[in-house]
Amino acid sequence: MLNRFIYFREEITILLNLVNELPNYKKNNINLNKYSISNSEWNYLITIRDILEIFRKPTIKFQTSSYSTIYLIIPYINRLYNKLEDYIEKETNPYIKLALEQASTKLIKYYPIKDINNFDKIKDLYLVTILNPQFKQRLYR
Repeated sequence: MLNRFIYFREEITILLNLVNELPNYKKNNINLNKYSISNSEWNYLITIRDILEIFRKPTIKFQTSSYSTIYLIIPYINRLYNKLEDYIEKETNPYIKLALEQASTKLIKYYPIKDINNFDKIKDLYLVTILNPQFKQRLYR
């Protein structure tokens, strides 16, 4: 939905500008006269879209698979965590940065892949990942 909205950025901006040029009595009927989207708001939407995109591939992979995907959890969580950390480092918006930090903390809470002291919590996932022949085959390639 955000992709489509951003894709039509130019058209949406033109529409909102056209509405602002109408006489007041017509603006009130359309009820768009109080809306405008600044460049910083567009950039904010693009940033949110890009952040949500990192969750899309793992979500689709796990939902659409017709076979067991438990062996993929550790590699996908690791990639997801690393991408979140990259976004945290470069993000300048304090609200987005806070949300990313909270998402990263939540991810590590349930999948403590970076904490050797909590290995017992997810050792079964590590074993399933290591023992899965499909994963080993991909790793060797």
